[in-house]
Amino acid sequence: MAWINFDGGSTIGHQGSECGIILLDEEHSDGARVTLERCVRVPFAITCGLYGSMAHTVFIGSEQEALDTFHAIKTNLDALIAI
Repeated sequence: MAWINFDGGSTIGHQGSECGIILLDEEHSDGARVTLERCVRVPFAITCGLYGSMAHTVFIGSEQEALDTFHAIKTNLDALIAI
């Protein structure tokens, strides 16, 4: 189970699904993705998904909380993939 930069990191600095600028964008080799954006309407947005199953976005108020949540979501997606 490996997390790598989505599309070789080419999405970093570009507009994301919540109209923010992508700061982190990682994909799991078994079919998941998580993206962190700095946004205009809210400070940060994290969108995650399991390919073909679900997608979810959470909005966060601080950078440290966003980074902590990003890593927690990856851990939780690892657990879902392992089922």
